[in-house]
Amino acid sequence: MDLYSIKKRELENLYNKFFDFDNYELNREKFEEFYRNGNRLNYENEYFSRRGCLTARAMYSIIENNSESDDKLEEIIDALCNEFTWALPAHVGRDTKNPQTVIDLFSAETAQALCEIAFYINIPDALHKRIHELIFERIIEPYENNSFWWEKCNMNWAAVCGGCVGMVYLYEFPERFDGVKTRLLSTIECFLAGYGDDGVCLEGLEYWGYGFGYFIYFAELLRRARNIDLLALDKVKKIAEFQHNMFLKGGISVSFSDGDRKGCFNVGLTHFLKKEFGDSIKIPNKEYRCDYDECYRWAGYLRSFIWFNSSISANHESDTGEKYFSDAQWYINKKKLYSFAAKGGNNDEPHNHNDVGSFIIADEKNQLIIDYGAGEYTADYFDNNSRYNHLCTSSAGHNLPVIDGNYQQAGKECAAKVIKASGNEFIAELASAYNVPEIKGIRRHFKLEDNRLLLSDSFECCGGSHIITERFMSLAEPELNNGDIKIGGLTIKTGILPRIIKHPIKNHSGDEEIVFSIDYEITGDKFCCAFIFCEAP
Repeated sequence: MDLYSIKKRELENLYNKFFDFDNYELNREKFEEFYRNGNRLNYENEYFSRRGCLTARAMYSIIENNSESDDKLEEIIDALCNEFTWALPAHVGRDTKNPQTVIDLFSAETAQALCEIAFYINIPDALHKRIHELIFERIIEPYENNSFWWEKCNMNWAAVCGGCVGMVYLYEFPERFDGVKTRLLSTIECFLAGYGDDGVCLEGLEYWGYGFGYFIYFAELLRRARNIDLLALDKVKKIAEFQHNMFLKGGISVSFSDGDRKGCFNVGLTHFLKKEFGDSIKIPNKEYRCDYDECYRWAGYLRSFIWFNSSISANHESDTGEKYFSDAQWYINKKKLYSFAAKGGNNDEPHNHNDVGSFIIADEKNQLIIDYGAGEYTADYFDNNSRYNHLCTSSAGHNLPVIDGNYQQAGKECAAKVIKASGNEFIAELASAYNVPEIKGIRRHFKLEDNRLLLSDSFECCGGSHIITERFMSLAEPELNNGDIKIGGLTIKTGILPRIIKHPIKNHSGDEEIVFSIDYEITGDKFCCAFIFCEAP
């Protein structure tokens, strides 16, 4: 079965999933729960189910119903129009007097979805009029009479909110666009300024797809509607190349920051980038595509169909070798038997984890030495006073030394100095990431060979003895075998007997799972380790 037929079958399954969906009112008590205990998921699960229903029914109308509306689609549109706010409680202050006028990621996405659906589908005039009036009240009027913090930020909020607001103007209020054009384009410039010249998204692969995706959606519409070409900017091409560089072995991806260990990609967006930028864009294997996310975002799902190009095939799997991204200080090396990624950077990055000097080792199926990526999003996950109490954001949950019980600290000054990132070697100085005055230097040295990876950490100590614990993290339970540790086809050799500890952790969906730390305690000033890979049987 060809990929487009697979996509149509997936759409049919999505439509059937929401066929009998009950458009109940969103629960105000669950909205308020965020303010009581920081829980986001109970309300958001209901909120995003409604968006799933909207996306499924609207896409079905476009693909299977010749862009004609039906009662079920009109019912869910009416239900969204009845919501007391389109913003999420995590983004609405508890004492906000008019939550319906808050422009956050999701109010902007909802407005964009409704006006684009009204553009593509023949909905009744009265319903379109209601959409038009609500978007004016909730997006246009608040935007024109207020300023928002995301207009000056250098991350996904600028692209998503700015891009969605821009698309709303172009679809529903084109006569007002020139009055806000300079302001909107300034926000988009702020978003692009968050990327270095190497094109790396410090927030991770998923946030690249999110923020850069909405930038592309807006830029493509802006070019068609106003002949303004943001895609011609030099940096945009480098950013477009980020996605395929983040795939390691198979569908395993780099998960630094709040990333995901098993990457996926939007086929329509990727095909558009291929058409726009040519051979510099590689297409991942179709097995790793995922055209709708857990939020059922309309904009990306629509374009996974209308930008789909059946003549383009995957060409990523043969990608091997090493690359270094100097602005981000990310090093990636793809061998035949394994892939490796390590990072320098600092501990004040977007969606920051205290992870300077951490690394990932992956085979075809899994990360073996893991970077956990994003945990459950709660109020304290984004509170600077409590963020690093979470295992996945603390250096306690990364593949890093622990010095006299001290973990890495947060802050821009807690940074790596990369000494070498070429010739199958990555060397970095990490001492400034730790607040341990007696430790003047920590040199981390990786040397990569065809079937093994050598790690050497050297510590420059000033007086006294220090307890240093080298920690590696795994989702698979490590096996002790004659003093060595085995994780799948990987063997860790150190000459030291480790301590293995189970840690409960909440994943991004709020479900609890177990991760394992493998701890090697040393008494000297140097630690050496070999990660050895067996040949595939």
